[in-house]
Parts: sequence; structure tokens; C-alpha cells
Amino acid sequence: MGAEVSTERRLMQARVSLRLTAQELRRAAAKSKSEETRLVNEVRRAVAAQEQRDVVRQLAQGVVRQENVTASMRRMEVHVQSVQQRMQQAQALGQVGRSLQTAVAAMRLSERAVPLDRLPALLQQFEQASENSEVRQRYMDDELQQSMQSMTPEQSVDAVLRRVGDEYQLEVSSLLTSTLRVDPQSARSANASIQSSYGHESGFTQVALK
Repeated sequence: MGAEVSTERRLMQARVSLRLTAQELRRAAAKSKSEETRLVNEVRRAVAAQEQRDVVRQLAQGVVRQENVTASMRRMEVHVQSVQQRMQQAQALGQVGRSLQTAVAAMRLSERAVPLDRLPALLQQFEQASENSEVRQRYMDDELQQSMQSMTPEQSVDAVLRRVGDEYQLEVSSLLTSTLRVDPQSARSANASIQSSYGHESGFTQVALK
């Protein structure tokens, strides 16, 4: 890992150095082009002034040499830029290669963590555990519901609703467990009638026995 970081750092430094070199070559080519323009102007003035042939040709030779320098600077700049681009591509490919290597290692670890030959058995175990969990949850829900029902019997709930309905003159028959609502006064009257009939029948029975 340390060697890879060191190599990456050296590549980055080389790219920076090449970029600076290309910039220097570009500035040198620009200066050479300016000097070339100056020499061309001197040749033009010498020709216009009808200078001696040797003088004019020497000035023209200077223009040719400066043109060659400018062209050389530009070729070197292009070459350096090409090398820089290749190094950048190599660095990018190296990063891609390391990423792929990391991904392959992670995939191998995942394969070892969950072997493919054991995957069907693991899936079956997961389904069985899920079913068992659902059964336990239903059992707990039933137990909780029964516990709540034992704590709040339906008769007690109906009695509370009837009491509230009687106190506040509200219709609560639709809220009761049994849709048949028995009026307390009617219930007392019915009980009295039943007791009276029962008493009369008992007297009759006693008379008959006598």
C-alpha cells in the first residue's frame, strides 16, 4: 500500500513538472516568434534601403535560424504535452486497476462469507425463521387480546355504556355487545312480575298439597 502511494505521488510530481515545462516552452516559442518578426522587419528595411547583397542575406539567414528555433520550441511543447497526457492516462488506468482489484477482493470476501453451495439452505432457514417469528407474534397477540378481555369484560363495558346513556339521555344500543338493550325500569318490572307469578304459583302449589 505504501509503495502504491509513493508511486502515485511520483507520478503526480512528474505531471506537474511536465506541465510547467510545457508552459516554459510556450513562452520561449512566443519570444522566438517575436524575435523572428523583428528580423523579418530588418530584412524588409535592408531591401528597401538597397543594402548590400551579403548584408541582406545574413539578415535573411537570421530569420531562417529564428524560424527553426520557434518550430523546435513548438515541437518540444507538443511532445511534452503528449507525454503529460500519456502519464495522466496511465495514472487514470492505474486508479481503475486498483479500483477493480479492490472490487474483486470484496467480491471474493463476499463469496467466502456466503458460499454459493450453502445459499439454498440459508434461504430455507431464513424462511423457516420468518414463519416461526410470525407464529410467535400471532400467539403473543392472542395472549395479549385475551388478557385485555379478561381485564375489561364485555359485561362491564356494556354496563358503563348503559350508565352513561342513562345519565346523559344518549342512545348507546348500537355500542353494546348485544344489540338488545334492556331498559332498567322494564327490567325491574319484569323481575317483579316474575317474582309475583312465582309466589302465586307457590301458594297454589301449597293449597293443592293440602
